[in-house]
Amino acid sequence: MGNKGLLIGLGVLVAAVVIGAGFLLFGGNKGTSTYTQTTRSPSPTTTVQSSPQSSSTSGSSGQEVREITISGSEYKFTPGTINIKTGERVRITFRNTGRLPHNLTIDELDVETDTTPAGKETTVEFTASKGGTFTAYCNVGNHRALGMEGKVEVK
Repeated sequence: MGNKGLLIGLGVLVAAVVIGAGFLLFGGNKGTSTYTQTTRSPSPTTTVQSSPQSSSTSGSSGQEVREITISGSEYKFTPGTINIKTGERVRITFRNTGRLPHNLTIDELDVETDTTPAGKETTVEFTASKGGTFTAYCNVGNHRALGMEGKVEVK
């Protein structure tokens, strides 16, 4: 009976190390960019809507900042499409409403959030420097291949 308990304990330890290594491997930012981000837990009274929550505030440079909330879960973004104006300063709050870690990446705009644990949110701020239709996706594991993509239209 003692050997069985030792094996179970060793198995749990190995699983914890593998999970921790996975978070370290998939966490963090891609390259360097010109945005700021913070990670925080959403307030308990926050409600998630199916359309983008959008408002405007002034940033530290005095430029108006448009705020958009995007929720991510297994394996989709809500809303699936957001519209931005070229040159517009945008702050996206990415809220992970799923059970697995997710992030939000827009390669052409050099935007990537930290990998965000379930129930947490991350904020990324950037200026939409060019027009076009771009793919937003989750780059954690195979989430993009499973359909976790959306569109960003910059006009």
